[in-house]
Amino acid sequence: MGMIRIVVVGDSHTDAIKRALARGRFVDPEIAVEAYRYSKAKNGKEIGDLSESAVCELAASLGKDDLVVSTIGGNQHQTFSLIQHPDRFDVLLPGESEGLPDESSTLIPYGQLFETLDRGIRNKDGARLKSLREAAGCEVVHLIPPPPKEDSEHIMRRHETDFAKSGIAEKGISSAVLRKKVWQTQVAALRSICSEFDVVLLDPPTGTLDERGYLGREYYADDATHGNTKYGERVLRQLIARVRARKKN
Repeated sequence: MGMIRIVVVGDSHTDAIKRALARGRFVDPEIAVEAYRYSKAKNGKEIGDLSESAVCELAASLGKDDLVVSTIGGNQHQTFSLIQHPDRFDVLLPGESEGLPDESSTLIPYGQLFETLDRGIRNKDGARLKSLREAAGCEVVHLIPPPPKEDSEHIMRRHETDFAKSGIAEKGISSAVLRKKVWQTQVAALRSICSEFDVVLLDPPTGTLDERGYLGREYYADDATHGNTKYGERVLRQLIARVRARKKN
């Protein structure tokens, strides 16, 4: 077995991994790691590294012992629940019988929320993930996006421009409890989709969540939604450990 390649491809959640790689701490004579963002037009400019067709060509060129890692999409739950909706809502996850944070909230069915997120992922990001799986002749894994940040003050100070344009300053931020529930529902949808596509779904690295299930404060990027370089380093260790364990077997 020669040099094994780990190829990470995706969207904005790829940046933490790219920054971690730039530090040069993950040099292994038997494992090469590379990370790319899908290219797209944003604000009149082309950003990213590779087109979808180029990503599929890259995946097809890999050997059977290599590893493709998807960081495609991931922020649907943030778009759905970060900004406080004018009609407050909540959802009970399967197994929950109580826990509404606000009696004025309208309870929406879990199945409806699941179906909405599942359909949204399948119609866009799921299509790219399916194409990636079909192109690759090696294992493909998809990273669960980092869970929400509990600290609303951090989010209000550091949110991305898209949230500013959507009126986060005037509308405020939904409760952390609701945001985590929507993230958990997205994870459930991803689990179903990845199982159908023969893609392995990877949890966030051990130790990156706090005791309440939110992203640990030390892993906050300087925005509302992403993990930082330290989070990217933990992901890289997770991926390298996976490949090393596979080599031993």
